[in-house]
Amino acid sequence: MLNCIMLYCIMLYLVKMKTTMKNLLYLFFTITLLGCSSDDDSSQKFRNIYEDTFWQLGDGLLTFSPDKLFYDYVENRGDDDSTSDGTFYKEGSFDNVPLNDCIFGNITYIVIEEDNDTLSLRSVQSNGAPTPGAPSPCTYGEFNVVFQIINENAMEFTTSIDQYTETYSAVRSSRSFSTNDCVNGTLNGQAWW
Repeated sequence: MLNCIMLYCIMLYLVKMKTTMKNLLYLFFTITLLGCSSDDDSSQKFRNIYEDTFWQLGDGLLTFSPDKLFYDYVENRGDDDSTSDGTFYKEGSFDNVPLNDCIFGNITYIVIEEDNDTLSLRSVQSNGAPTPGAPSPCTYGEFNVVFQIINENAMEFTTSIDQYTETYSAVRSSRSFSTNDCVNGTLNGQAWW
């Protein structure tokens, strides 16, 4: 900000100078003033940098895109044609989510941190009601996942819930899948926790 004020003072001084020198200083002033603008470049965020790069994690593949949290692909995920092999997860809140023999009142996905080599996400689910005949409790919970780039060919995938933490390694893959065929996992009985 101080630099911009100093440039304004220089600008006032330019009014009294000769034309050629004045034009050179106007050019310098313009270039410097552009340097005072905001430096918030979203193209340097994790999901932009790693968009359409594919990572092998166990039997599945992951990829990223700026408008989704991530895509997840497991070939032959379901035992019938009603389950898609590819899912995506979006930031936001989803109500009355059927998942794991429960109907959760709400599941919310949040971006906690995103920079050039880290993407940290949280899932918060409310208490839910078990579907008829289901033995599982449907309790409130928070689940965290962190994608951390190790180098150009390796990434760590860390999941945590309460005091339990697990870390997996994913490697860059030449395999890929079409994200056009993926469905919203949250709305189709899938979760990333």
